[in-house]
Amino acid sequence: MMNFKKLSLANKYFMLLVLSAILVSGCSKKEEKKYIARVNDAYLTEEEFNKLIDSASSSIKKDEVIRNWVSTEVLYQQAVKEGVTEKEEYNVIIERSKKQLAASLWLNEVYENQLPAPSDEELMKYFQKYYDDFKLLQNTYLLNWAEFSNSESALKFRTTVLNTNWLKAQNAFINDSSLINIKYQTLFYEQDISPSVVSRAISGLYDNEISILLKSDKNRFIIIQFIKKYSENDIPPFELIKDEVKNRYIESKKQEILKTYLKNLYSKNEIEVKK
Repeated sequence: MMNFKKLSLANKYFMLLVLSAILVSGCSKKEEKKYIARVNDAYLTEEEFNKLIDSASSSIKKDEVIRNWVSTEVLYQQAVKEGVTEKEEYNVIIERSKKQLAASLWLNEVYENQLPAPSDEELMKYFQKYYDDFKLLQNTYLLNWAEFSNSESALKFRTTVLNTNWLKAQNAFINDSSLINIKYQTLFYEQDISPSVVSRAISGLYDNEISILLKSDKNRFIIIQFIKKYSENDIPPFELIKDEVKNRYIESKKQEILKTYLKNLYSKNEIEVKK
């Protein structure tokens, strides 16, 4: 079965447009539809919305996904009115995109069938084999991070951490409506740390020290716990970069599978390249 979730969010928007252009769907206005958004006769159904939101970056909110869909649909419909879809250039791109899209979806199926989920043992062996490849390219900080929409909850959270520990506080506040974001023992690259008030606070903290209440310019209230600093060229412990190790391992296996698969296909097809 095609793995729609593995496509990027941008590709999903494009795919929806391509399918709209090449398929004729019977969407009667008289039918009752459950939809999240609508632009004229085009509907973003709950099913389509869930597929988009599942693959969206954690930093992208639901309303942004909807806004992106609406913007794309409005532009697409205007392009149709202006005759863009009747132009030869458009049809050439559509045909090329259809092939690339079909190939990408088929490869996802191939990978699913030939690439089982790696075990921790396999990942550890890969990590040890390519140990030097995991050197950090810049200063990196291991932090606990909590972000709230109001100061009262943030201060209560900080007090709870001081009286217990981060995990117990996290469990106690996980359902708090003012909690925007929370991370436990997460690596942050120096260049990615924002807002600036957090960067400044980090420079003055000792290992395991908890910051004061930090207010961002977006009226968000942040508490961090500084666990450890890793310098450029350091290699963090396996458990901290396990996800990165897994991603690299899977990508390397995909390249091996693709190479073997293409070699097999080449042998079964008539291929001619004229110089």
